Amino acid sequence: MSSKMSVHDLVAPYYPVTPTSIIVVGAVLPTLASIAVALRFRIKLKGRTVIGLDDWLILFSLILTISVGIMMIVGSAVHALAQPTPLGDNLPFPGGPAHVKTWALTFTFKTKYAINIIQTFAFGAIKLSVLLFYRRIFRGKWFNIATWTLMVTVILWIISFTIVFVFQCKLHFWAAWSTLSEMVDNCVPGIPLSEALTLSDILTDILILLVPIPCIWALNLSRSRKTAICAVFLMGFLVVAFGCIRQVIMWQRISGARTKSQGILIMSLWEYWTIIEMGMAIVAACLPSLRPLFSADGPIFRISETLYGLLSARKLSSSNSTKQPHQKESDSIHRDGTPSSSQTEFAIPTTYTESSGETLAIRDLESRAGTIPGKITVQRGLQQKYSTSTN
Repeated sequence: MSSKMSVHDLVAPYYPVTPTSIIVVGAVLPTLASIAVALRFRIKLKGRTVIGLDDWLILFSLILTISVGIMMIVGSAVHALAQPTPLGDNLPFPGGPAHVKTWALTFTFKTKYAINIIQTFAFGAIKLSVLLFYRRIFRGKWFNIATWTLMVTVILWIISFTIVFVFQCKLHFWAAWSTLSEMVDNCVPGIPLSEALTLSDILTDILILLVPIPCIWALNLSRSRKTAICAVFLMGFLVVAFGCIRQVIMWQRISGARTKSQGILIMSLWEYWTIIEMGMAIVAACLPSLRPLFSADGPIFRISETLYGLLSARKLSSSNSTKQPHQKESDSIHRDGTPSSSQTEFAIPTTYTESSGETLAIRDLESRAGTIPGKITVQRGLQQKYSTSTN
């Protein structure tokens, strides 16, 4: 019983990292990113818009994100990730944590080595995709200078961190997934490199997110429209927040000697927040491209309009069913003034004026030939005024 409690105590500081949560985020975040990218390409193909380099870069980052998700799912399924690290106090590792080498620990360090390189390319591709998307929309001398400067910075960022992570152990590549003792002797410390990657990633994200704001604010639109557009573009700050959370949690978890000895749990925690940041970055980068889905003739608007109509019909039906027994029911009237055979009372349109909007008209459908009772008729291009019948 005491051994179980000690294992629980070791794992507890790394919550929410568990074998199950590793599988969940490894599956859910790539799926959300895949949906966003699929909708982005569908809109482009349906609208016969040219698929540009920004779209292919976001697709490339999606493939990398899926590969990270697969590694995490496999690692948890084979009981490698999110497991306590043997402390090595007894045989066969009498030298302590620095000399522990198990299959699970080797697998974890191999995935970390791969994910460090993959995430550099993935985050870099997302940043370049966003900047290229900006250049499709906005123009201006200072805007061009800013975007070109950031693109060059991002490319150099990708190249430099890729070289650093690939040659972290110089030419002793095997040392990257060996014992801690071998890593200390042959490799550059990994924690400062990861911190440098995360902090520079957050900084470049903030600069990229702020670039289009002056251009949006210079548009000839109302203040509310400008604010709404800025809000869509600034959704990327959620990604910045996840990056900050990842770094703060890592600082907290490596502050003590006890947690430093738990290499598997530390790396599992790192990968957990990495896949979240990667998936959400792709979703945020795709949001401005998904605007047609939320337009007046888009599917989301039509679905919400239909649901609103159904709810309105239910409210009317519920209101009529709760009338007092002594209340006199009145027949509904059609536009031509003929009485209805139905005993259900609805709000009846009596005046019609032309309008550019779109409204839903609920009629007494039982009294009209060729219609089905209980259905909703959509009246387009009409603004209706309602009156109640009087006795």
